[in-house]
Amino acid sequence: MKKILIGFLSVAMLAFMVSCEDDSTAGISRLTYFPEFTIDAPSFDIVTAGSSYTLPVAVAEEDGVSLPVTTSVSSELLGLSEFDINVADFYTISYTAINSDGYPGSASVDVLVAPPTGDFVTSIE
Repeated sequence: MKKILIGFLSVAMLAFMVSCEDDSTAGISRLTYFPEFTIDAPSFDIVTAGSSYTLPVAVAEEDGVSLPVTTSVSSELLGLSEFDINVADFYTISYTAINSDGYPGSASVDVLVAPPTGDFVTSIE
């Protein structure tokens, strides 16, 4: 019984000593900054079809450094991939950017292009 106990304690002591080795992981942890977006428009806007409207501009930064921004457009009702001020629809303008570590960030603006009648009370158009 004494030999089994000594053997068990020896194995436990050896496992404890081996588990305390240096893993050489010091210094590999660092801070990641995700893209932060600034958009010069409200998050939701209503415009009349046929009027003049300029797509909002978005700027993305990673810890104060400017990032390239990709813009895409989708429409809810007709499935369009381009913004058309003459077509009444619910558009989502999406902005994406990727930081230096490869992590993406995104922001969006929703634009409702309303029919020129502008009558939301008595018209279902």
